[in-house]
Amino acid sequence: MKILDYIYAARPLLHLPVWSIYLVSLHFHHELSGKSFSIDDIIILIGLSLAASGAYFINQIYDYKSDLLNKKLGFLQQNRLTIPQMMTAYMITAIGSIFISSFYTIFLLFIFLQLFVFGYIYSAPPLRLKDRPITGLLANAYCFGFLIPLSVMPEMTTNNTGRLGW
Repeated sequence: MKILDYIYAARPLLHLPVWSIYLVSLHFHHELSGKSFSIDDIIILIGLSLAASGAYFINQIYDYKSDLLNKKLGFLQQNRLTIPQMMTAYMITAIGSIFISSFYTIFLLFIFLQLFVFGYIYSAPPLRLKDRPITGLLANAYCFGFLIPLSVMPEMTTNNTGRLGW
């Protein structure tokens, strides 16, 4: 049952915006470049899901007290998972996403490193971007509106057709 706690703590329904933005962007990129859906697209989508899971795990760690007050989620509050277990899950998913991206290009690795950093500083003090209306909005807009659509072009280098997606 512990594995189900980790799956639900990763907030799978909140992955839908990641998946939909990626898949819509992928559709338009493939339409322009003449490519078709491949195993690489699925692997990158898995990497994006791992990055999102990591961000949701770290969010629950730093929001422990407010979630306890508001009776939200409850994985940590009801001792289904401990903070060290949640931190381990965060490290595994965050590093896993970066590991996946490292098999592609420096360009994709750079995107995933940015997702890692934003996933952390969005919830963690002292920045806690989510607690400020403008920084929270800008962080989400940058990650969901720019980095995720840009991740459909792992082949992008300075001399190829990956620029079609721009």
